[in-house]
Amino acid sequence: LARTVAARNFLAWFQCFGTIFTKDGHAEGMPITGQMLTPNYMQKTIAEVICWFKERNLPIRIISLKPRQRGSTTIFMALAYHFMASSPPGTVGRIVGGNEEVIRTLFEMFQKFADNDTCFEENKADVMPRGLRARFENGSEVKGTTLSGKSGGIGSMNPFLLATEVALYDSPGDDNIPDAEERFNNLAKTVPYTEHTIMVQESTARGQTGLFYKNYMRATPWEQVKREGKISGENATISIFAPFYRFETSLEIGPDMTEEAAKEFIANLDPDEQQYRANVLADTGFELTANHMRWRRFMMENSCGGDPTIFDR
Repeated sequence: LARTVAARNFLAWFQCFGTIFTKDGHAEGMPITGQMLTPNYMQKTIAEVICWFKERNLPIRIISLKPRQRGSTTIFMALAYHFMASSPPGTVGRIVGGNEEVIRTLFEMFQKFADNDTCFEENKADVMPRGLRARFENGSEVKGTTLSGKSGGIGSMNPFLLATEVALYDSPGDDNIPDAEERFNNLAKTVPYTEHTIMVQESTARGQTGLFYKNYMRATPWEQVKREGKISGENATISIFAPFYRFETSLEIGPDMTEEAAKEFIANLDPDEQQYRANVLADTGFELTANHMRWRRFMMENSCGGDPTIFDR
């Protein structure tokens, strides 16, 4: 029964048959530990959006502003593997990045899913991260394409396309591809606008400029889609964003504070922190707790050099 459900639902497959590896190399997932994976807020939101498209028989088009180290790319790669493993023979999927290194990392993730999967045993995948390619027994293939390279994929038909770290394509300090927008738009045209097709753009932020920012602002926010029941953006795409306070933070900074310690912490926030907390409340209605603010302070000091602009990215 679990295999039947998982074959039709990628989140169920991820929970029951997916395998992930933590930074320290520790494996988690039912095939390895006997424990199901538990999707976080971001991953469940992505699954909800996909269900919304499927229930309406619409092509799936998503653009995701992803937080760092919160499993966004992991769940999209689970989607990629599930889509390709369950697709008809000869289906072609494409993973796009600004350089080979980032694409290879995604294929390594794809390989871990394939090597440990026991759901699609009749359609196993041979994954070649160094070759930026995966081939299934039914003849379906996933191909890696560097946006800065030759025009791979142009003229082909790709029912699945995942473009990762899109904001880096035309960012001067990153991939810095001069004609990134034209190249990407040409690739996007290879995904038919029909049912049972998926195109995902995901990226960390690089400011209010460039290809990713433009595409993100053209899309309809998921919160708005839930309220109105329709997509109003010009490109029939749903945008997803999950702020840091939607995630569990105790793993990075230790157990939650006591009620007394939390009150003292809030009372001693500096003026910038007080303003940040007030802004979030005014913009979203969400009141940041002491633990949220402690995590923000920790990340500002340890990962952002004290620069709030870097944190906001």
